Amino acid sequence: MHKVKIETFNSGANAHVYVDGTELHGVSALDAHLEVGCVPQTDIKMNSEPTLEIDSLVTFEFTPKTYKMAMEVLKAGLKRNDFTAYLSVNSLIAEIEKG
Repeated sequence: MHKVKIETFNSGANAHVYVDGTELHGVSALDAHLEVGCVPQTDIKMNSEPTLEIDSLVTFEFTPKTYKMAMEVLKAGLKRNDFTAYLSVNSLIAEIEKG
């Protein structure tokens, strides 16, 4: 989780955007998702190649070649308390319940 701060100016037409206290330059779009019972999510689009040094959650998307490898990946993620692994397990359970 990261602290996102948005300071609008020009009657809300523009904004200064900060992630963990570091201002981001070149932000061209920002979408904040706030829903009761859900983790807040902020999508930030940048029209530049930013220079950043922040701690961040990094996710990789790939397709394991075997079910055994998929289970090993999920198991490793669950041991690290990886939020994405929990979401994947929930998706897997939903698919199994569909039959």
